[in-house]
Amino acid sequence: MLLPVLPLLLSIASAFAPPGSSSPSRYIGDEGLQYLHKNFPTEKYLAIDDPNGLLQPILIPRVPDTDGIRQVQKFITDFVSTQTYSEGDVPGWDVNLDVFQEDTPIKDNVTFTNILVKRDPPNAKKGHTGYITIAAHYDTLIKPEGFIGAIDSAVPCALMLYTIKAIDEAITRKWKEMKADPDRFSEHEKNTGVQFLFFDGEEAFHSWTDTDSTYGSRHLAQLMDQTYNEVNSARQTWLAEMESLVLLDLIGHKDTYIPSFFRNTHWQYEVFASLEQRIRDIGLSARMDEKDTIFAEGKPAFFRGAVIGDDHLPFLHRGVPVLHLIPSHFPPVWHKMDDNAKNLHFPDISEWGLLTSSFVANQLRVGDWIVDYPDANEMREQREKEEKARRAMAQKKKIPNGKKVPRAARRRGAML
Repeated sequence: MLLPVLPLLLSIASAFAPPGSSSPSRYIGDEGLQYLHKNFPTEKYLAIDDPNGLLQPILIPRVPDTDGIRQVQKFITDFVSTQTYSEGDVPGWDVNLDVFQEDTPIKDNVTFTNILVKRDPPNAKKGHTGYITIAAHYDTLIKPEGFIGAIDSAVPCALMLYTIKAIDEAITRKWKEMKADPDRFSEHEKNTGVQFLFFDGEEAFHSWTDTDSTYGSRHLAQLMDQTYNEVNSARQTWLAEMESLVLLDLIGHKDTYIPSFFRNTHWQYEVFASLEQRIRDIGLSARMDEKDTIFAEGKPAFFRGAVIGDDHLPFLHRGVPVLHLIPSHFPPVWHKMDDNAKNLHFPDISEWGLLTSSFVANQLRVGDWIVDYPDANEMREQREKEEKARRAMAQKKKIPNGKKVPRAARRRGAML
């Protein structure tokens, strides 16, 4: 069942669309990357040992249905409840809990709680809105006792919270303008929101099997698949609202390389790779001393993602495209007591903070709204006028004097 935590909106969904649905100026530029780096410093928000940050409070044992995981649940929901940069005229962040019970090999009726955080665009219609979805699990192994799970997956959870913090103001600024003048925005922009999923029960209680693992993601994927929207909805089920799933796991150790696992989301992988290279090129990388990059832009991909057991599988098996951000070679601390704060690598965490936040900003097309300065609105309006003029000129070339032109000519015109 779903329990509302914040009195805003409810819907479980996510969407990605390949680039091309809006003006290029709305993608995040170098100035936007610099703004995120300066105004949302990872040293402040993602410091490993700061109790006031976003990571340290998660670095505790988080076994399902224990006080530890309930403490982290409260930390996540309390944090999100304070993040909406809004004056009440656009939707803020909405938090919902997917709570259920399931038997495990060592204990019956274990309570699991998935946390769903999302933000709808103005005038969103249920069944017609898609959502960019970023996800990670927030539970830990039951054994060895006291296991922290720093890379598995406290860091990914902290990265999602950091991203919520970093993009909140830009979303609000854009959506206030969208509500006031919707005709300036594409249908894709008006029907795209963002969602973060925190899965419970990813780890096995006894040994990894199809039934003793991924409790939370299996339950949520089934719930979404079996929950229908209105008959005339563009997206018939909650699952259909999720056009892809970006899953973070085993992040925060030094020198981890992320391959591209799935061909149909390789374009999203390339977005991450391009952002990483730009971050390095303009001198913002915390990993400048590292020879190897996290992503491999333009290099051969590794399309074998279905062989790794993780929270993406329940969605993948139901047809949801997946971008799985997990190292191809698991770090040496994986499932060991050494997976703790001492073995985290802050430069990598810092890099991931900027990568994840800029990726979501890019997909939401809020590049122009990341940087807040007095003449920003005038510059946006001028670019939009230029874009409309360019399209009008292209249209005239395709259909001169209102006459029908040969198909080949129409194809040439479309490329102008």
